[in-house]
Amino acid sequence: MIAPRDRASLPQSFVAYSGRYRLEPPNRLVTSVDVSWLEQWIGSDQVRTYVLDGDTLELRTPPGRMPRQDGGELTVRGVMSWAREEAMGIDR
Repeated sequence: MIAPRDRASLPQSFVAYSGRYRLEPPNRLVTSVDVSWLEQWIGSDQVRTYVLDGDTLELRTPPGRMPRQDGGELTVRGVMSWAREEAMGIDR
């Protein structure tokens, strides 16, 4: 559950986008953005690297500068991980 005092900062930390994507060897996923929470991303290509290790997929953003609430900046790298759910009674 999100504390009420933290709810106000959610729009500044939330990212959502979609579009057609392509895989580029050896480990790049490029999304041509057509819908985005961040208006400036619409029409851009968002590049991520990926690592597929067994049943786990991890996407990583390149390092980037993000503003801090105190007016400063910091370097961040986004990492998202997914684990494949085991299908009951189905052999892969």
